[in-house]
This record gives sequence, C-alpha cells and structure tokens, in this order.
Amino acid sequence: MRSRNAKRKPTPTPPDHADDGWARAKDPTPGVCRVPRFQPLFEALRALKRDDERENHCHHPPHSHRHGDLHPPTLPPSVNTVHIALFEDVSNAQAIRKRLIQAATTEGEEGDRLKAEVDFGFLEGRMLVSKSHLLTAIQTTLLNALTPAVVPSSAGSASGSGSSTPNPNPTPALAQTPPQLLTRSHNIHSELLLTLSPNNNITESIRRHGLSDQTTSLVVVRMGPGPTYAEAQEGPDGRGRGQEQNVDSRQSVWKEMEEVVKGRLVELDQLDREDHPDWARVDKVYKLAEMNQLKLPGLRQRKIDAVINAVAIKSVT
Repeated sequence: MRSRNAKRKPTPTPPDHADDGWARAKDPTPGVCRVPRFQPLFEALRALKRDDERENHCHHPPHSHRHGDLHPPTLPPSVNTVHIALFEDVSNAQAIRKRLIQAATTEGEEGDRLKAEVDFGFLEGRMLVSKSHLLTAIQTTLLNALTPAVVPSSAGSASGSGSSTPNPNPTPALAQTPPQLLTRSHNIHSELLLTLSPNNNITESIRRHGLSDQTTSLVVVRMGPGPTYAEAQEGPDGRGRGQEQNVDSRQSVWKEMEEVVKGRLVELDQLDREDHPDWARVDKVYKLAEMNQLKLPGLRQRKIDAVINAVAIKSVT
C-alpha cells in the first residue's frame, strides 16, 4: 500500500504556449472568463485589435480620428475596410428611416440604386455603452460571418516507387481562396444589429439597436471593400501603393455619409462618456437591473464589462 507520507507527484505546469483557458480555469482571475473553447475567438479578437491599432497608427491622415476605418489582412476583399462615424444632434432620423423602407421595397435597378445610397449600418448611439462595445460588436460580426473554404487533405500520397503511410486523422487544410461571408440576415450591416442584441430576433434587434424616429445620437458603419493589406504596406519610397486609394475611399464614404445624415460629426471617444448611454434602456435590454441593487465599487464599469462580454461570446453560448 502507498504510505500516507509518500510525496504526491506535483501537478504538471502547462508550458507557456499552453491553452490560456486551461491555466485560468485552475487559477481564475476576477472579472475574466476564459475557457478553452472560447480561446480561438479571444485570440482572433486580439489579433484584429492589434491590426486596428497598427492601421490607425500608420495610415490615418490628420483629423481622421473622427471618421475611422480599418482593414485587417484576415478579412475577405468584400469587407476588408470598416468605416465608422458618430453623429450627434441628428435631425433627420425619420427621413433616413423612410429612405431605408423605400430602398427595401423597391425592385429592379432603381431599388439597387436606393440600396446603395443607404448601404450602412445605422446604430442607436445611446444603446452603446462604450467604444469597445461598438468595436467588439463589429469584430464579432465579421468573425461569425466568415466561412473559410476548407479543402480536406489527402489521406496519403505516392512518392517515387514507395507510398506514404495513410494518416488516420487527416486535418482539413484551409484553401488559399479568401473566406466568404455567410449571414443570417439580409446583409452584414443588419448582422451587426443582430450581434448587439441578446437574442436572435432580427425584428427586435432593429427596434432596440437600430435607427428610430427619435434618434439623435447615431453611429454609422460601412463594411466594404478597400485596398488589400499588401497594397497598403508595399510600394516605392516606403509608401503603400494602396495608401492614396485608401484616402480616396475614406473621402468617398464620408461624402456618402454626409449626404444621408444631417448631424454633427464627433469623435468616437464620446461613446465612453459616462452620461452618453441611456442606462435605463441598456439595463432593460441586457437585463442588468439587478446589478443596480448591488452596492459595489465600480458598478458602471462592471456593467460595461458585462455588456461587452455578452456581445463577444454570443455565438459560442
């Protein structure tokens, strides 16, 4: 029999490259929820955030912090650039809704033209609790909509006169073609509204997080094509050959936004103001009312974190 005084074998410590979710499951950190199956999503979000910061640092001309855009290299060409603008004191919300309805109900070439004029995501600004809330929703929308083309690797191949041993567990290989977008709603912009909503009802998503007749704070998002990552990075004299194209694209999209929305363009950082969200509506939609009964320090930040986490892990819960 094993002696009681015998030393137990120490629990093996995972290497540095081990799954971070496993390590944190053993020693949880307050406010952090990471489990192994969530890890790919968090890694992808961090990668997109790093790409966002690099693009903002390298390619934005002066004063472009008010109308931002990013084009991380992992996105397909159809949505490799994201334009974001925040408008306050919007005065034509009702007119924009009428244009959206008209575009959705008109068929043929005229309908296509009307749809192109309002091809944006219109978000109720008062339902966004922070800038991170908005960026997380955009990144999560794109990640969930990506469907990489997968080509199964061959079980075995012949080499000369001999043959290799078949692999009992062949691993699918990603094709070199860019991933395609697969959305549950009409387009990628309505998919963004669905991501912001706690449930999967598109009608409720539009009603709660979309444009209404009473909207005065409006976030406008365009996910569309732009210069590729290689074009933005390579070029003579250290200047990306897609940089000028990127500037032209930004100016063109801004002109389209300006023609649709009548309001005052402000910095996205305004979303982080303490008095910006409509907390009564946010509490109701995200079911945070019970948290208000808890007399905890930093309650506002805890609620912000709860909303962002709900958006980030919606597709894996």
